[in-house]
Amino acid sequence: MTCWAFFGQETFKDHALGTLDCFRRNFAYINPILSHRTGVEISTVKKNIEIAVAFHDVGKASKAYTTSYYGHEFYSGYIVSSMIRGCCNSELRDIAALSSMSHHQAMVERGLELIRSEEYKKLHNFEFNEECLDDINEVAKEIGISVNLDRKLITPEDVASWFMKINNEKFYLYPIILGPLMVCDTYTANAHRGGGNRNLLILEYKKFIS
Repeated sequence: MTCWAFFGQETFKDHALGTLDCFRRNFAYINPILSHRTGVEISTVKKNIEIAVAFHDVGKASKAYTTSYYGHEFYSGYIVSSMIRGCCNSELRDIAALSSMSHHQAMVERGLELIRSEEYKKLHNFEFNEECLDDINEVAKEIGISVNLDRKLITPEDVASWFMKINNEKFYLYPIILGPLMVCDTYTANAHRGGGNRNLLILEYKKFIS
């Protein structure tokens, strides 16, 4: 069976690796910037950021998501934080996770707005789809980490509770990751899902990224 990022058109692995490749080719310069701003060793910064970028859609690896993926980013942030804690924990962990959680922030009632509006309470529980395990492990291998996912049920309340307990005075740094992530997410999805040149935003991106 297949683990999808977009049902019938793009697999989770293809989207994750495509987004990661776009980031590496065009935006890796933010790694030393964030290392300088946080004091975190640059190799750890690189892994934290690449996990956030590659696994921004890991919330889709739930049995609840088949053809509609509304709210998946809510779970992505929580899972990315857990993944970073397990392999390469740093002060950047929840800053990176917030970037993953916010990659649909431009849409109505998405990302952090799910918490502010309490719409998150309407989301399905996250129940891990075992069909996604191989894809996740292949993406993790590309980053150079091993992933030991806690595959227990995650409720919306679990995620909201985690988020409300975060206390990081450098949260203001998260747009440094979020901007490149949103660009590469859109660019990769367009390339894989047959968007062609109809998207004017993509046409603008193509002037500047490889």
